[in-house]
Amino acid sequence: MVACPFNVPTLQWDKAIAYIEKCTFCADRMDEPPGQTVRVDGKPLVGDSVQRYRRGQRTPACAKVCPRRIISMVPFKADRISVVACANHDPGKLVRAVCTVGCIGCGICAKLNDLFNVSDNLAATDYDRFDASLDLGPAMEKCPRKTIVFIGKPSEKDLAAVADEPLAEPVEAAGGSTVDDAPRRG
Repeated sequence: MVACPFNVPTLQWDKAIAYIEKCTFCADRMDEPPGQTVRVDGKPLVGDSVQRYRRGQRTPACAKVCPRRIISMVPFKADRISVVACANHDPGKLVRAVCTVGCIGCGICAKLNDLFNVSDNLAATDYDRFDASLDLGPAMEKCPRKTIVFIGKPSEKDLAAVADEPLAEPVEAAGGSTVDDAPRRG
């Protein structure tokens, strides 16, 4: 993964049985020892910042270094949450030129529901104020690019809509590899 400053995930080439080290969202690098001052980027946190850090609203290294700010961590408070499925901060005219579903920063969602705000040409959800019981339908319907979507567990309505669709046949692993078919030398 090129975006990871710690080169994770990686294949352990030096081991006889190589494993791929998976991303842990920098959990081991973000957990502070008990009783110590919480520091982020070398600066001590104070007040509400400490509580937000400890509640898990921390940023892994890949999200910090992403040049296009595409990677973000979303705190789940419910089975389904709304997200603005775009990370492009370019002005609307440029977004329209390169993307058919990108947020153009029009602000319609923010006018219809104060859960959304627009900053730097991009709408965002205020996750501190998110509540699953909020009616986000009008903002989602009026979004000209349909960029506001729900992620997480499907609703009963969504499940019912696809209940009659056939499931794909499971794929069975063959159990071999291209190495098994290679000619042996020496």
